[in-house]
Amino acid sequence: MRELGINLGARTEMDIPTFCAHIRELGFTRVFSGSTDPDKVRRQAEEVHAAGLCYDTLHAPFKGIMNAIWQEGDEGEETLRQLMTCVDLCAEVDAPIAVVHLSAGEKAPPPTDAGRARFIRLVEHAATKNVKIAFENQRKLGNIGW
Repeated sequence: MRELGINLGARTEMDIPTFCAHIRELGFTRVFSGSTDPDKVRRQAEEVHAAGLCYDTLHAPFKGIMNAIWQEGDEGEETLRQLMTCVDLCAEVDAPIAVVHLSAGEKAPPPTDAGRARFIRLVEHAATKNVKIAFENQRKLGNIGW
């Protein structure tokens, strides 16, 4: 059976319980959350599951942090920590996929050994949680294969 999903952010004036009930009535079975606020996602998860819906994906934090993952030092490690926290949240609310950016902005940094090592750690962590990583919005496609 084909399942339909919709972004929780697609609602306008409706609260989450009302929106979830309406979209379930319309035949939707899955939702996507673009929120990067863990507390908000947890609150929404209660309503999502109560309506008989499932998460399809959660979006990992990206604003102002993604380019740091390629740099040596604490800022890159903090970026990795935030991404791992998103993976943990996915496991907690039964979202099978975390959507992650490899970089941000039009001038993405070149790949580095430090960044590659962090992404390897992220993917390995996700595997232990039975969460997949979906990389999106690539500025430099070479960063994927590096």
